[in-house]
Amino acid sequence: MINDFIWNCSLYKRNIKIEIMKKNYIFSIALLVSGFCALAQPVLEESDFLPNYTADVYIYRTSANIFEENYGEPLGYSGPFQTWIFSGLPLPDTADGEYAVVPVSSVLNSAFFISANYCVKANYVDIYGNDETVYRMYNISSSGIAFLGEISDFRVVICSGHYTYFPFPYIYGAEFSGTHNCVESVSNEFTTIYDGYGTLITPFGFYEDVIREKTVSENILTYRWLKANPFSVIMELNLLINGDAVIYAYKETTSLNINEVNKGNMISVYPNPSNFVVNLQLSNQSIIDKVLITDLTGKIVLQQNQNADQIDVQGLSGGMYVLQVFSENKEYQTKFIKK
Repeated sequence: MINDFIWNCSLYKRNIKIEIMKKNYIFSIALLVSGFCALAQPVLEESDFLPNYTADVYIYRTSANIFEENYGEPLGYSGPFQTWIFSGLPLPDTADGEYAVVPVSSVLNSAFFISANYCVKANYVDIYGNDETVYRMYNISSSGIAFLGEISDFRVVICSGHYTYFPFPYIYGAEFSGTHNCVESVSNEFTTIYDGYGTLITPFGFYEDVIREKTVSENILTYRWLKANPFSVIMELNLLINGDAVIYAYKETTSLNINEVNKGNMISVYPNPSNFVVNLQLSNQSIIDKVLITDLTGKIVLQQNQNADQIDVQGLSGGMYVLQVFSENKEYQTKFIKK
């Protein structure tokens, strides 16, 4: 009997060890998965806001019911690694307006916004049907970006209170609330959450590492799809309390050429943006000896020494890159975007 007791105790201890090992293994796997998700998510930072972004804006208006019948399922997806498919949106053939980042100092009456250091010009019809050019003023700091107000041809609207546009770093799951309290408008409380990330497909292309945020206010439910590194708005959906749905789709038109190291020459890059191949040509028809492609941190991600006037970029992740072109012992630089 004593031997049976000792055997049962040993077996009991062995089972405990096995269970502990199982739990440790599961815990390790959970940590690995959570770590991978944390690394994979797109994060928006202060440095992502560039001073030279422009885009054509295409507007589609319909009823919320019709929109949800056609796109309600992908619209409802939140969480990591989602795919939102809106490639069938019946957008107009020509743009309805333009969205552009402009210097604060170039805007008349900008002195009303002493702390403004970032300005967006919007000259398209807003969700309420107002058709005028509006300059939206923001302050960007290391802690986030705040909306200060806007200027149009007819008025200056100054907002007070806490109106955070994004906190930095803007990470998956971030949630914040505030009050949009502006002169000439009613106070409007809102709550915004970064509720998903993944791939977005629009009539203009295939976008990876996209942030989706959801904003709930008294009269509007808004979804926005954003790119980081650098920041851009890809699509926005507004569901209004009156049953209307207003969709804005953005097609980037930013001029990507930057000053060359050698100013006596210009680089043509086409197509730009590109999914597969970019073609390079110097204005003086010189032979290109070598091309280096670096990301915005300066890391070399691709080098080509032969047939360097055509570069296969399929292996690059989506985003903006710097091209360093070498020809006849001279160096030239420009930028391109990988879709």
